[in-house]
Amino acid sequence: MKKYLFALIGIAILAVAFFANHAEAAVMAIGPIASLKKDALKNLSANYEGGNDIYLGDLDPDVSFMGNARSFMTELKNGIQFGVKIKNELSAPNTKIIALCPAFYDTLGIDTTAEGTPPVYTSTPHFHNAADMRAAGIEVDYVLDDGVIGTSITCTAQRFKIRQLLNFIKSNPLRCPEIIIQASATSAFEETMTIMQVTPFRKLGDNQIPLTDYFLPSQFQDKKIIVPTPNLQFDDQTVILLPVQAGTELIITLKIGAVSNRASALDKKAQLAMANVNKILRNKAIEGIK
Repeated sequence: MKKYLFALIGIAILAVAFFANHAEAAVMAIGPIASLKKDALKNLSANYEGGNDIYLGDLDPDVSFMGNARSFMTELKNGIQFGVKIKNELSAPNTKIIALCPAFYDTLGIDTTAEGTPPVYTSTPHFHNAADMRAAGIEVDYVLDDGVIGTSITCTAQRFKIRQLLNFIKSNPLRCPEIIIQASATSAFEETMTIMQVTPFRKLGDNQIPLTDYFLPSQFQDKKIIVPTPNLQFDDQTVILLPVQAGTELIITLKIGAVSNRASALDKKAQLAMANVNKILRNKAIEGIK
């Protein structure tokens, strides 16, 4: 009896040692994973709570990535760029505040011209009217739009139409983790960019970004700054304001990464569902053969 007892005790000791060694190995393995997760979450919106999963966005049917980006970890490096040139040809001190993103505010305006006798009136719609934003208490002069948006103020997109982008983001919020600003004069970097979170009921808070924080007199390119904006979204609840000094030309490049694309999400979910349907049908067919 004692022999069996000593044998059981010996087995118990070996088992404890075995699991202790493997538990230590498991803890050591979890360390790098936890570190990877922490690094990955740096690029996520603050609105996302990752729980215990290593969420990178690559398998999320509700998220699409632009360009060659495949996850939140690569959206800054491999996303696409949207460039726009803003030119203020007024004389000093006519600095104008431009809304790069007008949120949900109505920007429709009508320009009416008269020609001939009797006059023939022509009405032309545009989308740079900031009256609705000013009525809400926002200090702004014009809204970003294609072409002439005010006296001696012009905007030109480098690849796509500005209006198409601003229409797109009303239904498909997109992330902009970085903004590059090039200016014809370094004094342009003395201004402050403002980001507001808004709803029809109230403003949710402002974020002031002094451009001088990203300009170093010793830097090689003295007319260019890179502004990291890791939590910035272009959507129908975000207002982005940028003052443009008189006699200044700005080239603004938006780095675009993740997009909350409803059309793409529906397609991805339909494909996933159909794959499951086909799997179920195959299993039923196999059961029928049996």
